[in-house]
Amino acid sequence: MSKIIFLLFVSINFSFANYYKFPADTSYHFATKNEGSFPSNSNYLDREVLESFPKTFDNWSSEDLPLQMDLVFHRYYEYRTEKEEETRSLYLLVAHGSNESDFHAAEVCYFGKEWQMENRSIKTIKLGDSKFPIRYSVASKDGYQRVLMYWYIWPDHHRRITRGMTMFRLAIDVDNSISDAVDVGMKFIQYISDVKIGDQKKLPAFIKLKEQLPVKFKKDRLSQAIKKAYVWLLGQMTPNDIVPNPVSPRRNLILSYIANPESPAFPYIYSKSSLYDNALTVIAFAMLGDFENAQKIIDGVWRSQSETGKHWFSVNTHNLWPNDKDESGSIVRNGASAWFGYAVVFYLDLRKKFDKAYLTTSEAKSNIYFLKKMTNYIIDRQITDKKDKRYGLITGGEGSYYIAKNPQSGKPEELYRKGKIEWNSIEHNIDSYYLLRDLGRFLNNKKYINSANLLKDSLVKKSWNSKLKQFNRGHNKNGGDPVEALDTASWGAMLLNSIGKKKLANIALNKAHKYYTQHGKFKGHKPYRNFLVYESEEINKIFYPKNPKKDWNDIPIVWFEGTYGVIMAKLKLGRIKEAMRDTKHTLLAQGNDGALPYATNEIEFQFTTAPSVASTAWFIMVGRALQDRKMREAFWSKD
Repeated sequence: MSKIIFLLFVSINFSFANYYKFPADTSYHFATKNEGSFPSNSNYLDREVLESFPKTFDNWSSEDLPLQMDLVFHRYYEYRTEKEEETRSLYLLVAHGSNESDFHAAEVCYFGKEWQMENRSIKTIKLGDSKFPIRYSVASKDGYQRVLMYWYIWPDHHRRITRGMTMFRLAIDVDNSISDAVDVGMKFIQYISDVKIGDQKKLPAFIKLKEQLPVKFKKDRLSQAIKKAYVWLLGQMTPNDIVPNPVSPRRNLILSYIANPESPAFPYIYSKSSLYDNALTVIAFAMLGDFENAQKIIDGVWRSQSETGKHWFSVNTHNLWPNDKDESGSIVRNGASAWFGYAVVFYLDLRKKFDKAYLTTSEAKSNIYFLKKMTNYIIDRQITDKKDKRYGLITGGEGSYYIAKNPQSGKPEELYRKGKIEWNSIEHNIDSYYLLRDLGRFLNNKKYINSANLLKDSLVKKSWNSKLKQFNRGHNKNGGDPVEALDTASWGAMLLNSIGKKKLANIALNKAHKYYTQHGKFKGHKPYRNFLVYESEEINKIFYPKNPKKDWNDIPIVWFEGTYGVIMAKLKLGRIKEAMRDTKHTLLAQGNDGALPYATNEIEFQFTTAPSVASTAWFIMVGRALQDRKMREAFWSKD
């Protein structure tokens, strides 16, 4: 006879409907790279469901035992065939808790009773189309052996114990063999997954996540290129080979580049995750229907949010810098925050079209809570003084790095400058407009809508430069900053098209063509025109001593992130054939792994040829916009 001791520690009151996929892992202190999904037909995070766990089923019968702890119940189960040729027995305990103190690792009880633990490892269980990990080990004492299996589940990927947590633990006595005991445990796990307890229709609805993508990758070149890019982006999510053990709050964030290990900067940048890159990846995944991985990234960003709603421009994933207690050397860019906020609104709006009840879930409500907190932080940086020349615009953020000449070595170096940035980046204000407008529409929030309208009016009245035929690069207390930057031409064209100024939109898009260049076999767009490569002539002279006034016109660099911004603008303005041609040219740069480089030139402190999330995610966005008119219209839609 094999005996199974089965303990189930459970928490309270989180209801979903129909078919559940609970986030599952083998540790509750921190996330591991083995995190998966436990499928169930019953809501094992609801106390009433647990209390209704069947006392009899198939050939199993049970009896309740005295409670020795604060348990929901303690029950002995026994299995017998009709001929009683085979018997199995197990003990099932159910307890609940929403504090860490309510739980401990399953082995603790066995160590305390002097059992020896062997073969401790992680095993992956596959049920249907889901995989989840269990902690597996064999306990031995006085000639006896017992197989232990346990794992934890949560209501969502935030994994907050205060919202409830469940631990499943099986302990199976080995009578015939270890493999026989494991088989008994596996069959019971299958039953736990299959059994349906309670009237599911009375519970709030929850989307049934599908692991396969709704988008089918066809055999054409564009579809295959998108598929390769998508697979590469998945590999940039931590944990991965680059950062196999990210700190728990920052798991699932995207690594922005694959940095060169030979670079002196490698120890400082290899684990960096840019907020903007996470935003682009959320949009790309949503366009592909991969809501599950998009939500994982969103959760990772929310876990990094400061108490005030602030988000840092980039964060480490191998440690917790920056954070509320240590943000020395960090920078904040309100435009990057706006990009991420917009990405979440885009994701929510698209996801509800797949499942109308999604917005009723705790996950959706949590997204909206953190999103509003982020957006309120951005609105607080909007200039509301009508006497200020920047009236209506949103300031840049906090902290900056600048390049200076080292007085001892004479070489350039990056230095940090602390303080608020009063300068207004126009491209960042364009980002902010779409966040405020779309979130205002989504929530029917007049505060956000009014803020968006004020920002829109200020952009058109203060920052459109008829002489340059595009928006200025920025705006400061003294007026416009008329530097020719590609994004304020291409993104500006999309903004003008959105607000009904089609004529100006085409003027701006035609201006973006002036940035067109060719570097070897690659064709695309450079980031600036008529502007020094390094803004300071003193620094420019260090890099280009023979040509201290060298500017971007002299460099045939193709900047892929910026090039895709131009292509998207062409799609938005109906210039489809041009967009198809330009996209075809960029595919020459796609690596065998699916990644696109950031640029074709290495320009120290500014541009790199490294495989880039920004370029790769933008390619997917453009590719999906080419394939699907609805995606094209959904991104930065018209007013």
